[in-house]
Amino acid sequence: MIKPAHPSDDVQLTYITQTAKAHWGYPMEWLNQWREELTVTPGFIRAHEVHGFWVEETCVGYVAWTRQSEEIACLDSLFVLPAFMGRRIGVSLLNFARERIWDSGYRQITLDADPHAVDFYLKHGFRVVDRFESSIPGRYLPVMVLDRG
Repeated sequence: MIKPAHPSDDVQLTYITQTAKAHWGYPMEWLNQWREELTVTPGFIRAHEVHGFWVEETCVGYVAWTRQSEEIACLDSLFVLPAFMGRRIGVSLLNFARERIWDSGYRQITLDADPHAVDFYLKHGFRVVDRFESSIPGRYLPVMVLDRG
């Protein structure tokens, strides 16, 4: 079941974020450098649309987005616990976010993709429009967009 996150879900959402990121085999040095970026705070939850995917009483994934401009929403986060990857939870969260974003009147969704997630987003209609150097020198992140069709 997908339902809105509450600011008190911050610890569980942080656990999901950090565990999912570590799943991709990034060096511990990078994970430590990203610790602050990978920490979900109550303020983040209040400032974004955040919805979790719940299995029984446990949140196993979440999606978060925010307004970038009048016509553009920015998909900030989409993470699923590794034990639940491959069960279409990420697809469900993305579809849920896309419907809510279009229903809110936005014309485009943008995101900065982790390189491991590019194929997922391409499969769901996003396209790469740019890239930028991340906080790790020599590591580039693609900027992706999806236009309302």
